[in-house]
Amino acid sequence: MADWTELDTDGLLPGEPFTSAKALAFFENPVAITEGADDAPRIYGLAMSPDSKIIADGLALTVAASDAYTLDMGFTTVNGATTTTSTSYVEAAEITVVGEIVGVIRFKGSHRSSGAAITSTLRILKNSVVVTTFPPMNSSTPVQRSADISVVAGDIISWEHRQTGGNSSFFSDSILTASDRYARIGALIRETDL
Repeated sequence: MADWTELDTDGLLPGEPFTSAKALAFFENPVAITEGADDAPRIYGLAMSPDSKIIADGLALTVAASDAYTLDMGFTTVNGATTTTSTSYVEAAEITVVGEIVGVIRFKGSHRSSGAAITSTLRILKNSVVVTTFPPMNSSTPVQRSADISVVAGDIISWEHRQTGGNSSFFSDSILTASDRYARIGALIRETDL
């Protein structure tokens, strides 16, 4: 980490010598600011990038499938029919990757049927192509299912389920996990500046 060096503006006036200490401060101070060195000025307000700017700049966090972090940014989720009596597949959840995260994400969800006489089936799709169809189940005890899927901006991941033998199939607890994630920090900015 670079150290912050306080410069006396009187030493920067015309005719003052440009010493190696001043040159080093000019080199290290911007790094010290971005790294948050002790006594360095902090970044506030308009210097902080909103999500839309981060996406427009093409910043991407590359991740690997893992249970280390639950992702809460970089995608949108729309819940569908989380309970169904249909014998045809219906969408339980649709997850759209919106741009900040690329790599392999672990998609998880809980699945169960109404009981022992009921068989329900769950599958996960990427851009309308089936990635995995999980073994049919006939238990009212939820079972967590997961699939590790490579994603880029614009990909759509869908959970679909159906039942056979009467009654219902249930899907819940859709989460995404990976080896890293973005975290929000407490940046304050005037609403009129956005």
